[in-house]
Amino acid sequence: MRIFIGETRRVVTLESFGIVIKLPRVYVRGSIWSLCNSASSLKFLWSNLWWSSEIHSSVRWFLFRGISHNWHEYRFWRKTRNPFLQPTYFSLLGLINIQKFGQICVLKDIDVWCQLQEITELGCHPDGHTFERAENFVMENDEIRIVDYGSPGAREIVTKHGDNISRLFDPTYSWEERKRER
Repeated sequence: MRIFIGETRRVVTLESFGIVIKLPRVYVRGSIWSLCNSASSLKFLWSNLWWSSEIHSSVRWFLFRGISHNWHEYRFWRKTRNPFLQPTYFSLLGLINIQKFGQICVLKDIDVWCQLQEITELGCHPDGHTFERAENFVMENDEIRIVDYGSPGAREIVTKHGDNISRLFDPTYSWEERKRER
C-alpha cells in the first residue's frame, strides 16, 4: 500500500486488490480565509459561496474541488469508456472513488509532455498541469492511460484527442532522440 497526495485528492494504492482509492482533500483553513477576505462585502461573500469549484480561491474551490473531480471522473468514465482513460469503477458521490490500479508511467516528464503535444498538435494546454507529469499516467500492455481526468480541461483534451493518444502513443519515445532527428 502506498499513499500519494495531490493538489485535490489523496490516493491510496491497493495493488494486491488491483485498485486505487481516491479521497478528496478539503481545505478548511483556506475556505475560512476566503470567507474572511470576502466578509467586507456581503454581496461578494454571497457570490463567493456560489462560484464554481474551479474558480481558484473560492470557498467551493477549497471545500469541494476534490469531490467534484472525483465525481466528474467517474461520470466521464461511465459516459465515454474512452480507451485512454484508466477505468473508474465506483464513486460514492465523489467522496470516495475506486479506480483500476496500474503501473505508474516511468517515462520522463519531458518525454510524455512532448509526445502528447505532438499527437494532439499542441492541444494539451487546457490542462497542462495534468498532461505534463508522467505520474498522472499508467502503462498497461504498452498503452498509456490517464488516471487524473477530473478537471474540465483534462476531460476536454480526452474528448478531442483521447482515441488518438491511445492509438499513437509510443512508450519508447525519447524527446532527446527526437531533437537529434530534426
